Amino acid sequence: MTNNEFVARLQVALSRLDEIVLTAVPNAALPPGASEDEVRQRGEDLGLTFTDEIVAYYGWHNGWGSWSLDLEFRSGGFEEDLANTQFRRREAADLAADFGVTADFLFGRTWHTPTTNRTRGPVLDCSGPAAAPTPVLNLELELMIDRYSERVFGSLAEYMEGLVELFEAGAFAFNSSGRARETRVIVQRLFAKGVYN
Repeated sequence: MTNNEFVARLQVALSRLDEIVLTAVPNAALPPGASEDEVRQRGEDLGLTFTDEIVAYYGWHNGWGSWSLDLEFRSGGFEEDLANTQFRRREAADLAADFGVTADFLFGRTWHTPTTNRTRGPVLDCSGPAAAPTPVLNLELELMIDRYSERVFGSLAEYMEGLVELFEAGAFAFNSSGRARETRVIVQRLFAKGVYN
């Protein structure tokens, strides 16, 4: 894997998040990561070229894996995220048929969903080359008529840096059982809309 600027920044952010988790839950059993080969191959199976940032993200504890997080950006682990991406493609195809537009207009073929919420939350744009940044978009299919997706952050590293900053600022916190919750609702909403940076 190319250790480019974005991957290096992402790894620093994920390391900081590890420290936050282990401070709150000293004996937390953090799951192992997915292998680079597995991530790239499974992405290809789905027609996606996963960037180095995405490979690094799933190499870190398999994304969020089985952590108990009540956050909009919380993957259920690599395999669940792949299944959710396929679900959102089908959902977009159904909506597109209803509105008379192409499915790619609603959920692009280069988009991947790293969230346990199947119809809301961010998607990763995998349209660039492997070493390119991975833009994070906000997409809510059920609100498609009122609001189309908006670009939230220019890279996955930038998104995770912002998330870590919110933990460090106290907007999110882990309790002793390892469950993370927002402590200031408005900050999460601003963050999700890309206002807080």
